[in-house]
Amino acid sequence: MADSSSLIGQQIGQYRIVRHIGRGGMADVYLAHDETLQRDVVIKTMLPAIAQNEELLARFQREAQTTARLFHANLVQVYTAGVTPTEQPYLVMQYIEGGALSDHLRQLAREDQWVTTIYALSIVRQVADALRVAHQAGVIHRDIKPSNVLLHGDGSPVLTDLGIAAVQMETTRLTQTGGVMGTPHYMAPEQGSGKPVDGRSDIYSLGIILYELLSGQLPFEADSPWGIIHQHLYEAPPPLRQLRPGLAAQTYKVVETCLQKSPENRYQNASDLVAAIDQALAAEGAQAGGLPGTWRPPAERAFHFPRTTRPTVVETTLPASGTRRFKWQYALAAFLVVIVLGGVIFALLPDSDGTDEVADAPTRLLPSPTIFPTVTALPTSTASLVQVDHEATAVPPATPLPATEIVPTATAVPPTAVPTTPAYQYPDGLIAFSCSSALFLYDPANGTQFALPGQPNSSIVPAFAPGGTELSFRSDAGGSWQIYTAQFDGSQLRQIT
Repeated sequence: MADSSSLIGQQIGQYRIVRHIGRGGMADVYLAHDETLQRDVVIKTMLPAIAQNEELLARFQREAQTTARLFHANLVQVYTAGVTPTEQPYLVMQYIEGGALSDHLRQLAREDQWVTTIYALSIVRQVADALRVAHQAGVIHRDIKPSNVLLHGDGSPVLTDLGIAAVQMETTRLTQTGGVMGTPHYMAPEQGSGKPVDGRSDIYSLGIILYELLSGQLPFEADSPWGIIHQHLYEAPPPLRQLRPGLAAQTYKVVETCLQKSPENRYQNASDLVAAIDQALAAEGAQAGGLPGTWRPPAERAFHFPRTTRPTVVETTLPASGTRRFKWQYALAAFLVVIVLGGVIFALLPDSDGTDEVADAPTRLLPSPTIFPTVTALPTSTASLVQVDHEATAVPPATPLPATEIVPTATAVPPTAVPTTPAYQYPDGLIAFSCSSALFLYDPANGTQFALPGQPNSSIVPAFAPGGTELSFRSDAGGSWQIYTAQFDGSQLRQIT
């Protein structure tokens, strides 16, 4: 795999590469400077191994076309596209200087602060209006979460990562039937169960963000992603009225309607959600446009912030060739026995020596890959959103908030225990798993995963082959169940039985 630092300092047209931001499953992401217009931009270059896959190349090109035709102040903009001198397709995109909403929330929690009710409603309203434009164009985001909401210096949000969205009008199917995309904590029930999704699924995910902004905690927590998905499907979240009493009835109604299990009971489109939030803002005493800011509870009623790991950027990442050394603990004979038993084998591999600056690594396993990396802004100060002085004027100007908002200590609700899928674990390494008869690799060290390229249909029961450079698995692509091996990039596919 190409060294991500090889482009730093080089020129691509009018763009000078400044630094490497991160790597996703399909592209390296760089900060660059437009020397013609004198502005910073983000450049996403497709990984060489992926560029050779016609299906994935079509997906990359679709990302450019889909995002470029959408225009909204709260949607990330694509400026241009092209091919590098080394034949790597690339996109030039808007650079957002203020960092991700997830980064700001963690910073505020460390300082025992949280966003005001009006700012929480305001930021969700702006994202909902951006979704209105995307949904009207037939684009479903499928992965709404705080790390996909970047913030300008003035606190206004920009929704990113439309690259994994499904274009409803598209007739060429590029994703596998029954696949699941998204982040479990923010995933709609129908999405977690592999059912078809539409704009109402995005509305549910946005409701989770609003719940988190207002309460300081996620509605569902469990020891495994499957446990979280189970809660989305079958359990009610802790009532927001108990975690954050004293809000307007309209505010509670917005959250409760967004989080309905059945899509039929949610807001049916983003326009309806925007209208409902406008009513809540008016009930909370906000002027048009909302009021960014934060509140600090009085010392005698300090708010309890959960110290759990918050999910951030979840991206698919191909492991760098030659940077991992694998441990083999089970002989091939044991692997064949497991195949006979029909078990699902998971294996963990040691961590890569390299690190990327995309986000803090989550510790969650998704049931299916998130296809595109987030265009992640470099971390900056959160001072624009933090109001230590309660009498300070927020940005943009609007009706001042009361000096404080009295919020009781949050009551912890123990999650229902849900059995987890057993796994054969190796310390600090990759996990191989199958989902919907497809093979995936997941790296718990940085929360990234990818599907094995070029795999046969109906591939199941993966395991790491002796030597640690290949994946062994079963497939009935030839009409009967046989054992195959392949490199992690899908090359050198061969049948061994």
